[in-house]
Amino acid sequence: MTLTETEIRRLRRVLALQDIRDLMSRYARGVDRRDWDQVRDCYHPDARDEHGSYRGSVAGFIEWVSARHAGIPACVHFLGNSTVELESDTRAVGETYFVALQRNTPEAEAGAEAAPRDDIVFGRYLDRFEDRGAGWRIAARQVVYDLVQVKPLDGRERQPAGPFGRRDTTDPVFALLGRLADAG
Repeated sequence: MTLTETEIRRLRRVLALQDIRDLMSRYARGVDRRDWDQVRDCYHPDARDEHGSYRGSVAGFIEWVSARHAGIPACVHFLGNSTVELESDTRAVGETYFVALQRNTPEAEAGAEAAPRDDIVFGRYLDRFEDRGAGWRIAARQVVYDLVQVKPLDGRERQPAGPFGRRDTTDPVFALLGRLADAG
């Protein structure tokens, strides 16, 4: 069976879009698990990021975000609507909605007078993606915040009866990934 040129173009488009969506999911897991090598791998080495109060290189972003998240005991990103426009076989732009929930403690805020709280951040990642031969990566990112809700903690938070997520490589997902690698 021979594919037509139109079918080949459509297949390339579908694969590129899926690769970019996988990239976004890896980024979210990397931040949530504080796996900074995984986050770094989502960017080209010369990428630029405008992320809240940070503006600069990807190396600086990793340093900034890892320090910022060092005292945050829980963080979960949910990715929503994602619109990706392919400019060519190697360039694309995208807008991906996100909701990030972060548990902040007085330690994380660097002030004992700070009250523990949950921040719920609604925003969008505006990205330029490029495939320079090693797969799609972020070349430039701007984070746009649409809404932030702050929920003070009152000490009545419930702990689940099952496994609790961890912000490192001891999280249960890494055991699952290890089992998959062992079976392959």
